[in-house]
Amino acid sequence: MSGAIEEFPKLYLVGLKTILRRAGESHTNRSGIAPLWLKMMAELSAFKNRVGTDRYALITGDLTDQSSEPALYYAMFEVTDFEGIDPQKWTLVDRGPGRWYRFTHRGPPETVGHTVSRELQELSAQARPPLKNEELFIYPEGYDRTDPQCKFDVALFLAD
Repeated sequence: MSGAIEEFPKLYLVGLKTILRRAGESHTNRSGIAPLWLKMMAELSAFKNRVGTDRYALITGDLTDQSSEPALYYAMFEVTDFEGIDPQKWTLVDRGPGRWYRFTHRGPPETVGHTVSRELQELSAQARPPLKNEELFIYPEGYDRTDPQCKFDVALFLAD
């Protein structure tokens, strides 16, 4: 098993979101993701309270086959707090503190499902704690999705 269960601190994430799949549908539409990143990255330098250089993709409602809930995609970055950030313009998400199962995926985001499936199988062999239906991709500075050797971390939030 390449991952580990870890404690994580309170995270304040700011960004933009799009719908990947509406409730009751089975088709996932990824066409809104690239424009989301472009729009967010164009305004990133305006945030003086940004933490680090990592970028995050939070995906909710996509870990299970339950299409009764929508699957949402958030392109985000971390800040120290939400003070002065317009919630009409930006999506504000806070998580934690809590525990997650974190591991590294090598390759483009389109292939991360295989890595997640493998990690979940390995976790199931142990008495895995229940997961929330959320996953967080943590992209390091300089991440290049076109590089087949690129890698990023994936964190699966554990239920309390």
